[in-house]
Amino acid sequence: MLIFDELDEASPDARALALERLAHSDYKRIIQLSNPSLPGYGIDEPYQASDQRDWTVKCAACGAWTALAGEFPRKLGEEVRIILPRPDGTFYRACVKCGARLDLTCGEWVAQFPGRPVHGYRISQLFSSKVDPGEILREYRTTRFPDRFYNLKIGVPWADLERRVDAATVLALCGQSRCWSRPERGASWAWIRESSCTPSSCVKTRTDDGLFHVVHLAVCTGFHELDRLMKRFTVARCVIDGQPETHATRDFAGRHPGQVFMNFFNENQRGEAKWDHDARTVLVNRTEALDASRAAVRDKKIVLPRAGRLVDLFAQHMAADAKVLEEDEQTGAKRFKYIKTGENHFSFAFTYAWLAAATGHSHDGLMRFMKNQDDPRRRDG
Repeated sequence: MLIFDELDEASPDARALALERLAHSDYKRIIQLSNPSLPGYGIDEPYQASDQRDWTVKCAACGAWTALAGEFPRKLGEEVRIILPRPDGTFYRACVKCGARLDLTCGEWVAQFPGRPVHGYRISQLFSSKVDPGEILREYRTTRFPDRFYNLKIGVPWADLERRVDAATVLALCGQSRCWSRPERGASWAWIRESSCTPSSCVKTRTDDGLFHVVHLAVCTGFHELDRLMKRFTVARCVIDGQPETHATRDFAGRHPGQVFMNFFNENQRGEAKWDHDARTVLVNRTEALDASRAAVRDKKIVLPRAGRLVDLFAQHMAADAKVLEEDEQTGAKRFKYIKTGENHFSFAFTYAWLAAATGHSHDGLMRFMKNQDDPRRRDG
């Protein structure tokens, strides 16, 4: 038997490793417990696959059933119909149909998908006899940390577009062009990232419309393919993950001097990225780098090729990185960090691409390179 306590605090790899401990068990019972965090991540993933049970209360006045957690608004500022005021200023839990007071003991667990074999229970302070509903309503109206409110009070996962771009937002940037298989005249910018697990590349160019166009997406099988892309697209600046294949990446940078920079994240760094042309490295804060690439999507500075298999995969990977608030247990200090909720190779490919694009755009030498790609004196600018 396996019990996960606070599943959302465990990494997906740790969860997978623990599940293997039951391989030779005849019993194989699994209990997963946690405050939820992000949609589709941690406890929300098995809950969505379960029969999804909510404590549902029958109204003594009209006979309607109300699932309090299911009826609570999922967006700040919306009307709360299940917590209503009394004349004396106190509050009560109300029937969603007639507004009468609900008796929490007159309820039962009701499954949304009763045919599913896994039982899932959503537990919320909304139906706790120890919690004043007025307190929940006041916090809903005043909270500065909506993720904490929804996760801990209501018992539901939560993420807004400032913390996580969704696939639909990414796909809304699609144009009508296909991915380029070869460079067109004036294609001056290209950046590539390669991961050892699922190698991927992202090539971009800036055009006269002031926007940055993703002109090529590919999944590569090795550095030899990246070498060909460097030549095919006349790459001005390439940012590539410096880990885990540091030696192979350094060799790749050596074959393209002045063009390839190995990225290493430095969580203690703040502000602009630090470029070292001699070491062929770039250091940047991980959270700030991901913030910048997400802002480019939200601000619609990017044009994607028209929708297709790779573009859809790109959108899914972009949505897999989400920002959460982390609190130091000893000091109470809070900071944001990104966590991975699924495959995110293209997400980091784009982040490295945007790092190169945003930095290169501000350098006169690289702007001159855009105007004259064929001049070898400018290629290392």
